Amino acid sequence: MKLAAKLMMIFLLAALPMMTLSSYLTVQREMQRLARAQEQKTRSIANDIQGMLVNSYQQGGLEKLVSALRTYATPLQPLRVRWVWFNAPQDNPMTPKVPFERIAESVLDGKPISIPGRGEDGVGQLHTYFPLPLERSRLGGLEVTGSLQEFERGRRETVYNTLMSVGGMALVCVVIVIGAGVQLVGKPLNQLIKKTQQIGRSDLPEPLSLPGRDELSELAMALNEMSDRLHQQQHAIESETSKRLATLKQLRHANRLKTVGRLAAGIAHELGTPLNVISGRAALIGSGKLSNREIEKSATTIKSEADRITGIIRQLLDFARQNQPQQINVVLLPIVQHTIELLHSLAAEAGVEIQFSEDGQPYQVCVDQGQIQQVLTNIVVNAVQAIQEPPGTVSVMLLRSPSRADKRRDIETIMIAVEDSGCGIAQTDLEHLFEPFFTTKDVGEGTGLGLSIAFGMIEEHGGWIDVTSTVGSGSRFEIHLPLGEPV
Repeated sequence: MKLAAKLMMIFLLAALPMMTLSSYLTVQREMQRLARAQEQKTRSIANDIQGMLVNSYQQGGLEKLVSALRTYATPLQPLRVRWVWFNAPQDNPMTPKVPFERIAESVLDGKPISIPGRGEDGVGQLHTYFPLPLERSRLGGLEVTGSLQEFERGRRETVYNTLMSVGGMALVCVVIVIGAGVQLVGKPLNQLIKKTQQIGRSDLPEPLSLPGRDELSELAMALNEMSDRLHQQQHAIESETSKRLATLKQLRHANRLKTVGRLAAGIAHELGTPLNVISGRAALIGSGKLSNREIEKSATTIKSEADRITGIIRQLLDFARQNQPQQINVVLLPIVQHTIELLHSLAAEAGVEIQFSEDGQPYQVCVDQGQIQQVLTNIVVNAVQAIQEPPGTVSVMLLRSPSRADKRRDIETIMIAVEDSGCGIAQTDLEHLFEPFFTTKDVGEGTGLGLSIAFGMIEEHGGWIDVTSTVGSGSRFEIHLPLGEPV
């Protein structure tokens, strides 16, 4: 409807100047025709009375000339004929009604000229001037004045007819817009707009059918083809996304299991002490040499060490278990402490000491505990392995980030910083550090997925990881997580 109205408006705006120009040219042609007719009439009058006027002027001067001219001009009504001196002053009664400057060129050449004007009554007049030589010193001639009343009436009728034509065209256009425009343009466009909006919302409807072979029908067919392709691509994307998520989940779990394998040796060593205590206490009880009080004490010791073993095994199983990711609002400190406890044995076996410090604040974060534990484990294990000449130290710090914002958002964050005294990372390797399958370790020692997986997990939590390193002095990894609401 709107498009049809605009098209009709453009048509009217184009037609109006053309019709106006046509009317103007018609009026101009009519004026020229009238001027030519009056000039011919004036020439005929001048030819008829030129001799009479010359004789009258020679016999009785100007007075007899005027009298003879008045007698001749009486039957010529409504034309009015009078004698004028072209170069007479303005106050002279025989001065032309048209200023001499406007007619001088034609009069001096001896040619008739017609100039439109208005009389004292406001009615339009056409003045025609024809020079006649009576004296050498004075330039005179005939002034023939005809009324333009009929011409102006015709001009008004032309303007009226033009306006009526434009109004009629506008009325016809309105009818066309309301009738044919709505049916042929409005409804198909509304259907096309509705389908386009549905496609924009990923709501791929049934094919749109528009009868005919015009551009709108072709557009409908193109939209149908696009909708079909989008539908196919949508299914393909959903399938690929599902496969990608499944693969990512498997990679993360594989990375977790690899870390469990690394922890197993250290935990086995840690289990040796409580197992030896249990074995010794059980042997004493079995010897029968202990009193009831001593047997009770040994049993309590056995239970305590067994609980310790159970706790260590549970920690390892919890770490290895594949759970559905779930972000909840928790205190971050226990997660970090629990992870460090799990890594102490691995670090001790490598001759590395893990030192932990925090500022005593119960920071709340909305995280998946297992994923954060896996990220911290990967980074701490890498820090331990970076210390090639033990003894060494890995420092883990939990504190508020020194800056309120990252490069994109204004948020408050909590930072887990991991520093090592290892070999460091070359500057050329830092920019590739989180790329999948990139590793600085020797062949067989690393897959290059640990840091990539850690980086993806932290990004899913709305955070980021910063790295600074100096070759020969060690590295510092900073895990930034958005602060959550207090529990």
